[in-house]
Amino acid sequence: MVAGEVMAEDATGAERGQPVPDLSPGGDAGGACVFCHPELQPQALDSNDHLRLVPDLYPLAQGHLLVISREHIPCYGAADSATLEALEELSGRAVKFIEDTYSVHPLAWENGVTGQSVYHAHLHLIPLPLEGLVDVLATDPASTEIDGWEAVQERYRDHGGYHYAALRGRRWLLEGNGMMNWEVRRLIAIGARLRLVDGRWTRSTTADDIAAVTRRWREWSAAVRPASD
Repeated sequence: MVAGEVMAEDATGAERGQPVPDLSPGGDAGGACVFCHPELQPQALDSNDHLRLVPDLYPLAQGHLLVISREHIPCYGAADSATLEALEELSGRAVKFIEDTYSVHPLAWENGVTGQSVYHAHLHLIPLPLEGLVDVLATDPASTEIDGWEAVQERYRDHGGYHYAALRGRRWLLEGNGMMNWEVRRLIAIGARLRLVDGRWTRSTTADDIAAVTRRWREWSAAVRPASD
C-alpha cells in the first residue's frame, strides 16, 4: 500500500495472517509499537489516565477516530475494569462529537488479536452511514449480541481472538474472519466511497483530513463545555 492510502482491511483486520508477537507482561512488543509512542500519532483530542483519543492517521472517512490504551495491552478484551470504564466514557463522548458534527452514528470496531496490524488495544470509531449493518449483524449466526465489555473479556480469556462491533447502542462479537467480516468490509467500502484498486478497496488520505477533524473537535468542545470550565 502506498503512503497516503488506506484500505478497508486496515480497520477490519481481514486477510491479516501474521503471527501474534510476544504480548505477555514484560514482553518486548512495546518497544517497537507505534501506539506506545504518542509522538508518532496525531495530537490527542482528549485523554484520561487510561486512554488517548486521536484522529486516525489514515482515516476511512472524515472524522475517523481511534481510542488507544495508554498501557501496552493486546486488545480491550485484556483490559481491566478501570480501563473499560474509562473507554465507555471517552468513546461515548467521541460518538456524541461524531453525531453532532458529521450527522452520522459511527461504527465502533475492534480487532481483538484477530488480524490486527498493531497489537495494541485500539477502538475504531468510523463515521459512515451503515444502517443496514445492524440488521445483518442481528441475523448472522456468526454474530453474538452482547451487553458490554465483560462478555469481550470472557471471550478473550476463554477463546482468544475476536472482532467487536457496536452501532446505535447494540454490540456484537464476531467469529474469526468469516463472511460477516467480509460484509463489514463491503459496507465500509460502499459508505466510504473507496476506490477498487487491484482488487482492494482504497481511499487516498491527506494531512487535511486530520487537521479538519482536530479543528472540528476544538470547536465542538468549546461549544459543549460549560462556561465555568
